Amino acid sequence: MARLRREQNKTQDLLISLGFALRSFNNLNQFLELIPLIASRVTDADGGALVLFKPNGQLRLDQMHCHDTVQCQDIRKALETVNRQFTPRDGDEPVDISQISAVLDREVRILP
Repeated sequence: MARLRREQNKTQDLLISLGFALRSFNNLNQFLELIPLIASRVTDADGGALVLFKPNGQLRLDQMHCHDTVQCQDIRKALETVNRQFTPRDGDEPVDISQISAVLDREVRILP
């Protein structure tokens, strides 16, 4: 019963946050700020991140939500590692986004 109650509270909090962001969809940035929070809560993950893929193959961390600040730092380091690995040099072919995504997933999974 206590678990169900916690789950209901979590869902209510998410809906309140989402409703607040959607009250005026003119501000897309406010809505995007909630995506990592919602994703982490819905999946019971320790955190979530919104990563943007630039056309040149670079990654950009747009938003992040973590329950633990150490994890946030580790995720940032993993993103920087992947970014360095796939930084295009002059004359390089663009890297496939699915390849970058797979490496990023692997880097994040091996975090302590």
